[in-house]
Amino acid sequence: MPTAEVDGIRLSYSEYGEGQVVVFVHGIPTDIRAWNAQIAPFSKKYRVITYSRRHAHPNKNGENLLESTIQNNTKDLEGLISILGLPPIHLVGHSYGGFIAAYLAVKSPGLIKKLVLVEPGITTLLVKDQKSPAHLLSLFLRSPSTALSAGKFIREYVNPMQQAYHRGDLDLAIRLFADGFIGKKGALDQLPEEMRTMLK
Repeated sequence: MPTAEVDGIRLSYSEYGEGQVVVFVHGIPTDIRAWNAQIAPFSKKYRVITYSRRHAHPNKNGENLLESTIQNNTKDLEGLISILGLPPIHLVGHSYGGFIAAYLAVKSPGLIKKLVLVEPGITTLLVKDQKSPAHLLSLFLRSPSTALSAGKFIREYVNPMQQAYHRGDLDLAIRLFADGFIGKKGALDQLPEEMRTMLK
């Protein structure tokens, strides 16, 4: 698999097809394999670029995982686009990758022809300080259904997932992640083996 180096960070990527460029940005805890099902249909009409973000498989960047931010992931994506000589592109981002894609669109709009966000993880755009009762109340007053849905998701999945993770129960943490992500209990066991392996 080819790699591109952006300011000392190596990014594994793949290219398929010809035509206008579509770059896919994966979320957490997935990697380049998250887009396998999209490659064949999109590459019939487009040049498809998928890549693994700085700490995702198979990259082996030595930086501490906690130092991975929206800003440096966005810089990585911008560098990859520049190195491969791609702009302007169609950019598709999922979850945390959607936040990165949206951030790049605001920062460098000239790089992007079309932006597609799939369940983007942009909660900080809804509530600046998630621990502030005033900010949470403000969201509730602006959009009660959004606030109630987010609150339920946090109570049922995010908080228990974080507790399991901090206890060292990674299996339970990934199961709760999959349940919340897909929206039903036992979701991890219903995923294809390739997807389960990637998530773990």
